[in-house]
Amino acid sequence: AGQGGANPEGAADDGLLGLGLSKMTDALQKRHGYESKTGIVVTSVAPGSPAQRAGVQPGDVILSVNNAAVANSAQFVKLAANKKRLLVRIERAGEYFFVPLRR
Repeated sequence: AGQGGANPEGAADDGLLGLGLSKMTDALQKRHGYESKTGIVVTSVAPGSPAQRAGVQPGDVILSVNNAAVANSAQFVKLAANKKRLLVRIERAGEYFFVPLRR
């Protein structure tokens, strides 16, 4: 993406825990066959980031953070702010599960 790929400093500081995120759209939902019509789609995961360490993958749909529904990346950042641990609910290939994220 940018310079210094081994140092994800920017990713760590943006509140996204190394995640690239996109709002769920009807087109994305249909193209990828997501069951969920809400949530945010993971578009990228930075190497060495908290998200990668937790096993989050591009194409995952994040449905909630700490049991609060999430609809866009700004909401994700707000819910994740100042928290060392997050419990994220994910849809992947028709399966639903929780992933713990730690900063």
